Amino acid sequence: MVHRKVLLLSGLLLACAFAFAQDEPQGPVRPRIPIKPDKQTQKSEPAPDQKDTSGQASSKESRGDTSAPLGDAQEHPDSTLNGPGEMHVWNPHKADKDVEIGDYHMKRKNYSAAESRYREALLYQNNNGAAIYGLAQVLEKQKKNDEAAEFYELYLKTLPHGPQAESVRSALQRLKVQSP
Repeated sequence: MVHRKVLLLSGLLLACAFAFAQDEPQGPVRPRIPIKPDKQTQKSEPAPDQKDTSGQASSKESRGDTSAPLGDAQEHPDSTLNGPGEMHVWNPHKADKDVEIGDYHMKRKNYSAAESRYREALLYQNNNGAAIYGLAQVLEKQKKNDEAAEFYELYLKTLPHGPQAESVRSALQRLKVQSP
């Protein structure tokens, strides 16, 4: 009997706590400090098909600036990242998906699309063996033999005993014979 009362009381207390937590105001998240728009950047009226997300936490205005610091390109001229649009996060899943799509285009002999996807995969994961091998193959198909040989060699540096290592070695021999 006492056990039932304790269980009932704890259930009632839990329900009250849950109801109290639900009393928070609903609706879009608003910043604590109101954002005052500049007169220069203020838009006259949003398009009718666009929602007003100016006060929401997920809006573009409240996101942090991810651009490189001023003068960074001058201080680091050997950097491969020349602008904020060229920075890519390490994302092996995105790279694998790009390789899969590149393979799709390769099977259909759409070599320029396959090359683009393999290169994009290498932006997200620079040591992806499948992307390196696929890019080398597609470059060879497009008669870009010098660049293809570079990527075949990169494959061997990355995966010297990889699943395509023998095929890469024979392709390098074939490309060396074709070169004058």
